[in-house]
Amino acid sequence: MFYVGKMPKNPAISKATRNAILDAAWTLTVERQSLDLTQAEICRAAGVTRQTVYLAFGGLPGILDAMLDRQDEGSAELREMIALRERERPETEDFWRYIRLWLAYLPRIYPVAILLDAAARTDPSAARAYRTRMHDRFRAGLRRLLDPLARGGRLREGLDPEVATDIVWSQVHPTSWRLLVEERGWPPQEFGSRQEALIRAAILRF
Repeated sequence: MFYVGKMPKNPAISKATRNAILDAAWTLTVERQSLDLTQAEICRAAGVTRQTVYLAFGGLPGILDAMLDRQDEGSAELREMIALRERERPETEDFWRYIRLWLAYLPRIYPVAILLDAAARTDPSAARAYRTRMHDRFRAGLRRLLDPLARGGRLREGLDPEVATDIVWSQVHPTSWRLLVEERGWPPQEFGSRQEALIRAAILRF
């Protein structure tokens, strides 16, 4: 999700304390695989006060954003995705590589990404963080890398590149993982290959 944390760092809160909060929050989120994580539970797990969490992150949306930032910074997949997105002249295969890298990364950040998605519906700061990550960065990368397919006449006849991008984006969004893997029981290891096949069938000429 592309290194876009927005919460200011309070110099009064040490890096060790921030990391302890993020570690506790990540452990709770991954263990539970649910949307009922609270700030109070994070505080107890990290051994800090609510005031400390507020000063460090500003609340649960800020914690979620920082958790994703931390994962992003250590991700080889994300580094390669950024390099692909920023290529001066992307090639057709770059689009599929971008998707595969994201699909490899998604399972690791899904528990937190889906929480941020849920928080964005009611919290303005979470909504801004979500839009920056999923629209301004990730979807924008898909759109840019789709251009070689569009210019080469590879898209289905009459399919607008913006609509094609939306189709792709919807198939690789965290909510697709929730619907298909969590609710319908798709094997996680097959999600990526199945979604790529669906995308190819949906947007490409035969």
